[in-house]
Amino acid sequence: MNLQFEREKYLEIVRIKGYSAALTALHHDLNKWEWQTFEGPEGFLPEMWTDLEKIREFSIELWDMQLRDPKAPL
Repeated sequence: MNLQFEREKYLEIVRIKGYSAALTALHHDLNKWEWQTFEGPEGFLPEMWTDLEKIREFSIELWDMQLRDPKAPL
């Protein structure tokens, strides 16, 4: 499985469908990323850890963006 983390993918979802849809998509992809990092067919892949941390940090960033956006539903 070749996973690529691209922030722009989720920012585009925010623009089209809103924060909730973007966060749902991100967390769905995060589950795949975590599985691949820790339990995939090749076992633990430490080189994926850095990207996994970036995804987690971006999740927090999206939540913060939603909380600061007065038009975003909570």
